[in-house]
Amino acid sequence: MVTEIINYAQYYENYTRSVVRYNCDTTRSDYEAQIWYELNRNTITLSMLGDLCKDKVVLDLGSAHWVEKTLLKQLGAKSITKVDIAPTPDDGDTLKADACDTKLLDNSYDVIICRELIEHLTNPDKLLSEMYRMLKEGGYLFIATPNAYSIPPDGINHLRGYTPQGFVETIERHFKIIDRRGNIPYVFSTLLPAFENGLTFVLREFKDLALRMETMTDSYYFGTNLFVLCVKK
Repeated sequence: MVTEIINYAQYYENYTRSVVRYNCDTTRSDYEAQIWYELNRNTITLSMLGDLCKDKVVLDLGSAHWVEKTLLKQLGAKSITKVDIAPTPDDGDTLKADACDTKLLDNSYDVIICRELIEHLTNPDKLLSEMYRMLKEGGYLFIATPNAYSIPPDGINHLRGYTPQGFVETIERHFKIIDRRGNIPYVFSTLLPAFENGLTFVLREFKDLALRMETMTDSYYFGTNLFVLCVKK
């Protein structure tokens, strides 16, 4: 078991380094599309959270990515504890720990944010139980994952995939869902090669589609990503 944990951490240390290099490469042809896509996820997250984090004690699991840091700066939280299994060298304020076994105190956080993490784990219930343990009574969990219809698991990086209904059923074993949404239509990921080939008009059209998705009463089932806000039962 110790060997598995070490290997897991090493894998994501290498993964984090590759992601940092990728996001810093402004010369690649899909750069604008990827940046917009990442920040669009932040827009959805902030819209769903509203003022829930304002002056509250927040825990963020999986903080190493730049888009996560951008999000956290906008929450207005009283304090934020950041956890990642593979922090980047400039993440000096991030606790290096396994999200499924953080060693943090029970009933300590008003809000937990966990985006794009659960799909990397083989045991989602262990993660959800750990977050339940750390949340205060009546505390909120915001959790997001790729829609498996858009980004199927590859068994290497994304170890598990969640369909819209499957994600709901997984979460409801531990929490009460109070809101759920999708972002842009899940065909976005299939058209990424168009951006790589310099077809910039595709991005303009997807920005328009994203605005249309915001007016849908249940965009959850059609998003590239699945966003869920829930409360501790």
